[in-house]
Amino acid sequence: MAESLFSDEDAEREPEFGRQWRGYSEQEVDEYVRKMRTRAKRQGEALRQAEERLAGLNADLSVPLEVVGSGGIGARVERIVAQAEAEAREIRETAEKEAAQSRKEIEEEADTARRHREAAAKAAAEEARTMIAEAEAEVERLREVRKSLLEKLTEIGDKVDDITGRGKPTAPKPRAPLTKPKIGTTEPAASSN
Repeated sequence: MAESLFSDEDAEREPEFGRQWRGYSEQEVDEYVRKMRTRAKRQGEALRQAEERLAGLNADLSVPLEVVGSGGIGARVERIVAQAEAEAREIRETAEKEAAQSRKEIEEEADTARRHREAAAKAAAEEARTMIAEAEAEVERLREVRKSLLEKLTEIGDKVDDITGRGKPTAPKPRAPLTKPKIGTTEPAASSN
């Protein structure tokens, strides 16, 4: 039989996956699940082959156990058949137990990987919420600083205007009244003041 890609020893120990920024390495988890599926397929194939061998043994029941003149051959054949049936039963039971155990391990590993992935997603979501809250707090703090600076600049501007005299309102200079131009001339009519 070819050397297996994934030993029973690997399946019995707790899997270790490398950590990445947002949880476990998805590539490592996928590789582990792939190996477990390969192992389950291999054990299922062994079970199928054992069942086929057993079915082949049961199919030859039409051959008589005793041949005339053979003496004790019939009893010997019965013992061989009984032994073969017992071995086939044992092989089938072992294969069924291993397949059930493999299925259980694969389901447990898949659940563990799913829980780790969900935990990583929750941690990433919480980290994102924290970062957003911190950013919003920083924006609010900067708005308050901006408001404070604008108020101080306004105060400074008012003081500068007071010192330079630009802040005092001045009375408007009186203007000369406007008169309508005489007809036919471009000069305005003289005012009667």
